[in-house]
Amino acid sequence: MRTGKGPEDFVITRTNKKRVQSFYKGWRDLVKRADMPGLLFHDLRRSAVRNMIRSGISTAVAMKIAGWKTLAMLQRYDITSEEDLLLAAQKIENGLSGRSSSNFNATKMVTIPVTIGNNSHSEEVNELSVKVA
Repeated sequence: MRTGKGPEDFVITRTNKKRVQSFYKGWRDLVKRADMPGLLFHDLRRSAVRNMIRSGISTAVAMKIAGWKTLAMLQRYDITSEEDLLLAAQKIENGLSGRSSSNFNATKMVTIPVTIGNNSHSEEVNELSVKVA
């Protein structure tokens, strides 16, 4: 017996497994309750792709899951953030000095203005404080 959804199943269904025709009002209410004004359902796709790539899933597999045929579409959704750049710098530093990321010792606090999202759906965040070597 199969559990979960298969490729032929609708992603969003009611408890009786019937297709949801429209969830505009439900989404609007959910966003309001979560206190996340401006969040679009499509933003979840971007988050899913970023999470796949950051967790080590190959670009080919992420593209297949998302239904994309070109690397350009993947790159459009896989947005590089300031945090990604800081983590990359930390990995480079750890590799150059022979330290593992588990024994990373911070010596300096850096504060960076950060914008989450892109396009007209950006949300400004005051600052991100990160310890770097």
